[in-house]
Amino acid sequence: MTARATASVIISAIGSSAARIGLSIRSIEAALGAVPGEFVVLIDTESAAAVEAELRGRTASRLHVVATEPEDSAGVRMNAGFCHATGDVILALDDCMVFAPFGLEEAIGSFQSGSGRLVLIPARDLPEDLALKVLEDKVSWADVSRVPPSRSVLAPGSPIMVDRKSLLQLRGFDEKMASSSHAFCDLKLRLKRMGVELSQRSSEAIRCFVAPAVAEADVVVAANSAAEIAEMINRLELDESYIRNVTSWSYRPDDAPPLVTVAIATYNRADYLRDSINSVLMQTVDDFELIIVDDGSTDDTQNVVRSFDDERIRYLYQENQGIAAARNMIADTSRGTFTAVHDDDDIMLPWRLEVSLSGIRAGVQASYGSWVNFDNVTGEMVLHVIREQFCMPVSLVTGQTPGHATWLVETRLVRQFRYNESLSSAVDHNLALRMMRAGVSWVHTGKVLFLRRMHPTQVSNSDGKRQKYAAELSRFMLQFAGSDDDLATLREDSKAILWPKIPEKGNLEESFGTYLPDHLALRTLHVQGNVANKASRLQKLKSTSYILCEEDETGQIVGEYAEFLNVTLGDLALMRNLRVHGRLEGKLAPSAEVPIQDPAEVLDRAIRGRLQGLTGTLAKPGRTPAAIIWTNSDGARPPVGVAEAADRTRQISLAIRQDYRFAFTVYLFEDEPKALRAYVRAVDDREDADLAIYRRSGDGLDTEVTELRIQELVNGL
Repeated sequence: MTARATASVIISAIGSSAARIGLSIRSIEAALGAVPGEFVVLIDTESAAAVEAELRGRTASRLHVVATEPEDSAGVRMNAGFCHATGDVILALDDCMVFAPFGLEEAIGSFQSGSGRLVLIPARDLPEDLALKVLEDKVSWADVSRVPPSRSVLAPGSPIMVDRKSLLQLRGFDEKMASSSHAFCDLKLRLKRMGVELSQRSSEAIRCFVAPAVAEADVVVAANSAAEIAEMINRLELDESYIRNVTSWSYRPDDAPPLVTVAIATYNRADYLRDSINSVLMQTVDDFELIIVDDGSTDDTQNVVRSFDDERIRYLYQENQGIAAARNMIADTSRGTFTAVHDDDDIMLPWRLEVSLSGIRAGVQASYGSWVNFDNVTGEMVLHVIREQFCMPVSLVTGQTPGHATWLVETRLVRQFRYNESLSSAVDHNLALRMMRAGVSWVHTGKVLFLRRMHPTQVSNSDGKRQKYAAELSRFMLQFAGSDDDLATLREDSKAILWPKIPEKGNLEESFGTYLPDHLALRTLHVQGNVANKASRLQKLKSTSYILCEEDETGQIVGEYAEFLNVTLGDLALMRNLRVHGRLEGKLAPSAEVPIQDPAEVLDRAIRGRLQGLTGTLAKPGRTPAAIIWTNSDGARPPVGVAEAADRTRQISLAIRQDYRFAFTVYLFEDEPKALRAYVRAVDDREDADLAIYRRSGDGLDTEVTELRIQELVNGL
C-alpha cells in the first residue's frame, strides 16, 4: 500500500501547457524541501494523456493527472482533485503558481500539531523582466521576494493551505460554484466561519507568484478588481452556513466521515421500528450512519433491523440499562460530525437532516425545529412549536427545551456533556439544558422536522409522571443558579422572544399526511422515463395504475409516464436508494377498504395529467393553449384539417392495468381560437363524437370545453 503524502498540492491547470505546469511543480518541489509531497493536476480531458506523459518525464514526485469535463463546475473539478489527494495538508491552487524556495516547508510543519489550521497565501504577479528570469531559471529570489502582493488573499490566483480534516468537515469546495473565483472565495469564507485557526505568520513567510506563460496558448488566470471581490464576498455571505454539497457530493474521499450519525435507542418497539428506520433511509441527505442500540429488547427488534440491507446501519446490543446509557453508547461509537436524535416510534420527514444542517453556521453548534403529533389510530395531527430561541429566559419561565427528535448537535458536544444515566426519563431535556447553560448556541430552523406517533406504550403515557418530575428537576437546576433579581430579569426577557411562523400550520394534513404510517396514508407516485424498468426495480409492477407512452410526429418516443399505487414508506426509502425520482401524492386513508379504481377514472386522470404538461409547454403571455384529442379506432380516418392547423402533434398509447389499451392523437395549439376553428371544421365534417377539446387555464386544465362554450367563442370570432 502506498504511503500517504504529508502535503497534497492540487493544481487547476485548465488551459495550461505541460511546460507551464512543470515549471510550477519544480518550484513547489524545491519549496517543500524535506516534506513528502504529491501533485494532483486537473486538466481538460482532451489534453490529459499528453500532459501526463510529458509531466512524468519532468518530476519524480507522486503525480495524479485528473481529466475533467468542460461542463464541470470549478467546485466539482477541485473536489475531483481532493478525492485523489492523500495528504494531511492540502495546498489548493486555481492556477499554476511559482513558489520561492522558503516558507512553505515551515508553514506545513506548523500543521503537525493536529489542530485545524488555515493559511491564506497572497499571490503576486511577476513584472515582465522577472518573469523572463524565472523562465530562464536565472532568477534571484531575493529580488523576486521584494515584489509586493498584487492579489487579495480572497481573490482567484491566491492559494489556500488547509488541514485535511477541516476540508472534509466542510465537504470540500461548493460544487454549485461555476467559477474558480467564487469557489475559492467561498471556501475561504466557510473555513473562517467554521472557526479554523488562521495562521497569519505562515502566510507572510511564503512567497507565491502567478506562473508566467510558457507556451503561446497558455491561459493565465487574471486578477479580479477590488470592486469585483467586494461584490463576490457580499453575495457569498448571504448564505451563513458553512457545510456544502449536503444532498450530493460528486467526489467523496474514502476517508470522509459520515456527515451525520442518526441515533436510535430502542426497547421492545419492533412493531414501530421499521417505519422509523424507513423514514431515515428516505432522507434527501444520504451521507449518514444510522446507529441503533437495542437496550435489551425481548421482541423481534433484532430481526427487524437485520432485514434492512444497508451498510449505513449499525446494530448494537446491550443489556437493559436505560435510554441514557444507550444514547451514550451511540455517542461513544459515532463516526458522524453531527448527531441527530431520532425515536424508534417516530417518522423523520424527508427534509429533516438537510434543513437541520442548513442551520449550522458561525457560532452555532446545534439546530432544532418544530414537530407534529399524530394519533396512531385516527391520523389526527397537532402542531407543536417552541420559541425561536433556546436560552435561559425561555427555559426558566416555560420549561421548554428543543424537542429532542429535532436536534442536530455536534457529536463532540454529546460526548463532552453526556446523558445523565441516573435519570430514567427526560434525559434529553436535562442534556439540552446543561449544554445551553454552558454556552452551546442553538438555532431554530423554522421548519417541521418529524412526526411524533401518539400511542399507548410511549414514554409520555407509560412513564409520564416520572418524565415530568425529571424535567422539573432539570428546570430547578437553572433556578438554583440565580438570585431573585436575576430570575425576575430573565422572566421579563422571555416575553420578547417570539414564536416562529410555521407556513404549514393551517394545512397539516396536506403538508405532512403523505408521510404518515402506511395504515394511515394512501400514496400515489407519478414517474416518467423508462417507467417499466422503474416499476420493476421498485417492485411495483402489480400496483401500476397506468403506463402512458408519447410519440412525436416522426414516431420517436419522447416520453413515458406511469402512476404507481399503494406506495409504502419502504418504497420511498427504496426510491431514494435507487435514485428514482417522481411526484408523490398522498392523503389520509379511508377507514373502509379502498375500492378497485374504475378504468374510466384512471383514463381521465392520465389524459388530463399529460395534457396539463403538454399545454404548459406552449403557454405564452396573452394566449391560452388548447388541445384537440382524437380517439383512434381501427379504420377511422383522421379529422380533416386538424393536423395541418396544429402547432404540434403527439401520439399517445395508454395501458391501464393489464386489461385496457387506448390510443389517442393529441393536436396542440398555442392559442384557443385557432383550436376552435379547427375543431368546428372537423366536427362539421364527421358524424361520430370521437373528438374532444380542452384548454389550459392558469397553471391547470379546464374541463372539456362544452358545446355552448364552443358556439359562444365561434360566434365571437
